[in-house]
Amino acid sequence: MPLPNITLKKLQHRGKDCIGLYFDYNKELIAHTKKLPGALWSASNKCWYVEDRNNALHRLFVHYKGVAWLNNEIKSDKKRIIIPAKKPLNTYKSRLNESAKNELGRFRKWMESKRYSKSTIDTYLGILSSFFGFHHLKKPGDIAMEDVNSFNFEVVVKNNYSIVYQRQFINALKLFLKNGKGFKIDPETLERPRKAKKLPVVLSREEVLRLLLATPNLKHRTILTMLYGSGLRISELINLKIADIDFARKQVFIRDAKGRKDRVVALSERIYGLLNDYLRTYQPDVYLFNGQENLKYTAGSVRHFLARALKQAGIKKRVTPHTLRHSYATHLLEGGVDLKYVQELLGHSRPETTQIYLHVTKKQLLAINSPIDTLLDEAKKEQMLLDIKHKT
Repeated sequence: MPLPNITLKKLQHRGKDCIGLYFDYNKELIAHTKKLPGALWSASNKCWYVEDRNNALHRLFVHYKGVAWLNNEIKSDKKRIIIPAKKPLNTYKSRLNESAKNELGRFRKWMESKRYSKSTIDTYLGILSSFFGFHHLKKPGDIAMEDVNSFNFEVVVKNNYSIVYQRQFINALKLFLKNGKGFKIDPETLERPRKAKKLPVVLSREEVLRLLLATPNLKHRTILTMLYGSGLRISELINLKIADIDFARKQVFIRDAKGRKDRVVALSERIYGLLNDYLRTYQPDVYLFNGQENLKYTAGSVRHFLARALKQAGIKKRVTPHTLRHSYATHLLEGGVDLKYVQELLGHSRPETTQIYLHVTKKQLLAINSPIDTLLDEAKKEQMLLDIKHKT
């Protein structure tokens, strides 16, 4: 029986330098970790940790000798580059005045009554808290358009936030203003920045295979296989429960996905077999993939082992769990599956969202010869003819 792996990472917790211990759910390993002097569980970091003092690293290697493999990702302090924080959002949120707190509380209740997803509520409330915290000397009713512009420039632009964040800010503020009274700003005058038209990063079939082969852990390989083989979003995967898998019909039932839509995706033969092996080995209780303390697996944990597998596979592209979904869609279209079927499999509301993958799969366009190639080919042929005539 191979020893379980524990990844050691430096982290800051409650103002102290600590060493985080990251590992898959394992009852025996948890019990052994609890015996480690000073070991505590961090709910915010989703890991066990000890303070980095009194030769802590050496004590960890002694404590886990013969029990687990320690993957030390702690770099020497001499090589560490400390990057100053450029996103002071929590600072702004802490400055909220009472009027803003009341208005945001009202807005939260309204969003909850309209059944907005928790993710959308948290995102909008977080952005608006930063905005009103930035203008903490003003009540929400006194906020004017120049205040929106100053937040956009001083916080969003200067701190190099993405266009996606900027659009979310405008969306949140528009919705807030439309569902309140006594505000100076007309929500219809708020303009979103132009959306960047970026093509998705896609892995080739060969790269997907290399990635899976570089993932020996059964749980991790099953997760990556389902993300790619069923085109799941990371949030959909970690929220899957065992009851959502229909083994008789070989289907996966995705509940309450993006846009509050349910959908069904097929369970391929390969995933079916792999999933059965995984369930027999790990025997999860409620959630299909669980983590520490039998809670559902976290997106951060998936990103962590994915990064390790990418390095092992020698893949240099900037890959996230969502890249596997992009690759799934692209490979389906390359295989001749109709766009409308891919749209349904992905759970897209509009065909325009799915059409982004057509830009990645236009084999015929990519196969067209550039004029420079044609020109040089013809020149090469002419030179060959001249050479032949010269020889004769």
